[in-house]
Amino acid sequence: MELTLAFDVVNWYAVLVAALASFLLAGIWYSPVLFGRFGVLAENAETRGGPARRIEIIFVAAFGMQWITASLLAAILGPNSDLSLGLNVGALIGLFFVGTGVGITSIFERRPYTHVLIDGGYHLVNFCIMGGIIGSWH
Repeated sequence: MELTLAFDVVNWYAVLVAALASFLLAGIWYSPVLFGRFGVLAENAETRGGPARRIEIIFVAAFGMQWITASLLAAILGPNSDLSLGLNVGALIGLFFVGTGVGITSIFERRPYTHVLIDGGYHLVNFCIMGGIIGSWH
């Protein structure tokens, strides 16, 4: 079996919209709006002993990573995908690749289960949204 990533037929408008949707979801998901006090998973960087990061750097880096993720997802889905395929592939990636990775890391970091569920849940919903957008965009 040969895996070919179809970057030459990627719909870059769909990638842009998927990356923007992912960025907006992260802003809502990790704010106190959605999960109350659990929404902000960690206090600020100073209380964790790390250097404070400028919010602009965080936003640019986050959007860049979401763009890369959406680009690869679009290449995997290919030009003949649809909403159903996009949602299914997104759910599989979000749950079984990223979600389990978050779980493994969190176990070793001894993070509370609520944080694991919030982070894993974000990735599941995020990949479903990105897959749905990219898959349904013709």
